[in-house]
Amino acid sequence: MKDFTKEVDNSVEAFCKLEELNSKKKLFSEKKSIHLKITLFKIPIINGIRKKYLKLRHSRFGDNPETCLFVPNRRSELNYKITTDEEIDLTVDYYKEFLEKHNVEGIKTVSISFPAWDAPADPKFNENIQRALLSTTLHLRPFADNYSVPVGTVSHSKSQIKENLLEILKQIQSDDVIPGGFKNVRALYIHSSNQKSIPLYICEDIPKNLGTIRLKNTKKRAKKVTGVLSTLGKKVTVKNDGTVIISKNKDESLNSDNNENEDGMELVEENDEDDDEYIADVENGNKIGEYESESEDDLELEEKEKRLMILSIFDFG
Repeated sequence: MKDFTKEVDNSVEAFCKLEELNSKKKLFSEKKSIHLKITLFKIPIINGIRKKYLKLRHSRFGDNPETCLFVPNRRSELNYKITTDEEIDLTVDYYKEFLEKHNVEGIKTVSISFPAWDAPADPKFNENIQRALLSTTLHLRPFADNYSVPVGTVSHSKSQIKENLLEILKQIQSDDVIPGGFKNVRALYIHSSNQKSIPLYICEDIPKNLGTIRLKNTKKRAKKVTGVLSTLGKKVTVKNDGTVIISKNKDESLNSDNNENEDGMELVEENDEDDDEYIADVENGNKIGEYESESEDDLELEEKEKRLMILSIFDFG
C-alpha cells in the first residue's frame, strides 16, 4: 500500500494558498466543499449507479452541520395525524427532551406533519448519527472515467483536510472500491467549485493487463410470478416491471358447491383457451387494456436481438 503523506501535504498547501488568493477577490464568504477527483484508465461496465461508503476522520460538513431528523408521533395509533397547534407543541417538547438526553445540541425546529410510515427502531441513536456524519459517498456511474468524493469544506483546517484525504486514500487502494483496483487509477486531484484542480497523484506507467472491467450485479432480478388469486377466483400474473395481468374467465357464474371440495378448499377451473387477459391498474383497481400474448416468432426475434446485443458488447468492450 502506497504512502501518500508527502503528496497530500504538498497538494493541500497549494490548494489553501490558491483558495486564499481567490477569497480576497470575493465580497462574501462561501462554504465551498472540497472534493477528491479520481480519474481512471479504463471505463468500467456498470449497470446503474453504485455507491461506496467511505469513512472519514472528521465530518465533511464542518463543526456545525445541519441534520434533518424525521420523528414519529407520540401516539401509537396507526395513520394518526397531528392537526392542532397544541399537539404540535407537545410533540416538539417531547423530542427536544429526547435529543438533549442523547447529547444532541443546536436543535432548529421545523414542524411539518407527514403521513405515517413504518421505520425500524434504532437502539444506538447517537452512535448512528455520528457514524453517518463521519462518512462520505463514492458514486460509481456508468460510462464515466472520473469520479468525485467529498472530503470536507474550506472551513476545515489543513490538518483536518489532510487526515480525511489520507483516510480515503487508504480505503480506495483496496480492490473492492475502485473498479479494476488502484492500478486502474490514472490521476488524483483536489478541487472545489470555481477553482483549478490541484494534482495529488499521477500514474506514469500505463497498465497493460487490465482487460474488460465489469462490475457484477449484486441484486437479483425479479422474475415473473403466476398464481391463482383466491379472492377473485382468477389467474394473476405479476411481471418483473410491476405489471399485473389478470386472466378473466368468460363464464364467471361458478356455483359455490362446485368451488369447494370435500375438505372445504376452494377450487378454480382454468380454461386457457377461453380466458380473456387484460392488464390491471393495481393502484386504482381499473382495467387498462387488453393484453396480447407474444407469439413464438416474436420470442425468437427477441432472443436474436439479445444475442446481437451481447456480441456487440464483447466486440466493443
